[in-house]
Amino acid sequence: MSAALFIALALPISAALADNEGREDLDKATEAKLTADSMDDLNEVIRLAESALEKGLDESNAAFAKKLLASTYIQRAQSGIDNLFVAVASMDDFRNRRKAIVDDLNKAVKLDPNEPQAYLLTARLDLMPGGAGPKSARDALDKVVALENADAAARANALVLRAGLQEDAEKKLDDLNEAVRLLPHNAATVRARGLTLADMNKLEPALADLDKAISLDPQDVPTYEAKAIVLAALERFDEAIAALQRAIELAPDATGPLVQLARVHIARKKLDDALAVLDKVLESQPDNVAVLLLRSGVYQELGKKEQAMADVDKALEIQPGLIVAIRTRALLLADAERYDEAVAELN
Repeated sequence: MSAALFIALALPISAALADNEGREDLDKATEAKLTADSMDDLNEVIRLAESALEKGLDESNAAFAKKLLASTYIQRAQSGIDNLFVAVASMDDFRNRRKAIVDDLNKAVKLDPNEPQAYLLTARLDLMPGGAGPKSARDALDKVVALENADAAARANALVLRAGLQEDAEKKLDDLNEAVRLLPHNAATVRARGLTLADMNKLEPALADLDKAISLDPQDVPTYEAKAIVLAALERFDEAIAALQRAIELAPDATGPLVQLARVHIARKKLDDALAVLDKVLESQPDNVAVLLLRSGVYQELGKKEQAMADVDKALEIQPGLIVAIRTRALLLADAERYDEAVAELN
């Protein structure tokens, strides 16, 4: 074989090798990704994948490396969001953490603009304290909904989040209807629509959704609470109490179901029963301002003005300047014909 022919044959091989110098780092990155279970592991995957792209890869390997890198940026951003408020040393620390997450998400979108999870995380971050706000979050969620390659779960999650940003109730319901169509057996999605229907005073459809959500996730305490609120609005008090008793069985130390039980007793004019429940809550949480004010209202209805005032005074000790407590105190003073004090309370 002539030297010229040997060189001609060798050139494509050497060029291909040059085009794929990063293959070893890509293989290491792939292996590291499969076993990654810490932030350090994710950092190493990113380092190796970036190195592979820098050294050079052929077209198919480069495309794979970019996908791998984008997914790892997203995974690191997810971890960052989950720990954003954990052991924050200072505002500068918080800002630096947030910036790192934003940078990761921006890099992920640049590498793979059709990755819905990046936009979902961007929306979550926008809605957190210090975030860009609802408008930016809405833009990110719109992108997920519009993505043709987004799977049903991603689109449904985006629709549920976007529904929470809708000011128009019907538009909110439209988003949730589509989310339920996409994920009909997802308890959280069905529950979200049930809560929205309840807010719209569409009580029977709301109850149907909440019952379905319970059948899909029988252990979810807030769904039983929501069901009880709807049943109470329908004046089906015995069923409401049964739903709350189930919630209390599931979460005996939770305050929410007990407070809702007290509200149901108030709605059915069983004030002594309501008082007994609120007393129980305050035994374990004596500084719960909302419960103190609720019990104050029960005392007022029972004509126990001194006890009502004592609860309001305690609430104001715990939370000075609380407007609702100040107004309640003024009303109690006026009811006792202490008009000058009532007026002074409001000034």
